[in-house]
Amino acid sequence: MSFINRDDIERWGITYEAKGDFPRLISKLVLATTPKSTRVRFPAGSSVFLNGWDGEVICEEESNYIPKGLSYFELGTERESGKKIKADYKNRTGNPLGCEPKETTLILITP
Repeated sequence: MSFINRDDIERWGITYEAKGDFPRLISKLVLATTPKSTRVRFPAGSSVFLNGWDGEVICEEESNYIPKGLSYFELGTERESGKKIKADYKNRTGNPLGCEPKETTLILITP
């Protein structure tokens, strides 16, 4: 049996295909680690090129990886992940797209 390790994920993460598939992976991981009542929205495929949040999760109870309440996600698959995270943080804290920052959690993820 072969296991996927960090290096495998990092190599995959910079491929063009990862741009559309990364949201699907994160959506599945969220659903696998939260209560069944959790609601998720992660546009994937060509929808990743639309403006707006990369993902939204409403979780009714605290879980190991997802906080209780409303969370907004920004995902990045760029080679320079640190730059992407900093840019997303600055962009979304400066323009939260109608959400109330005091009532939500911002989650930034890269491979």
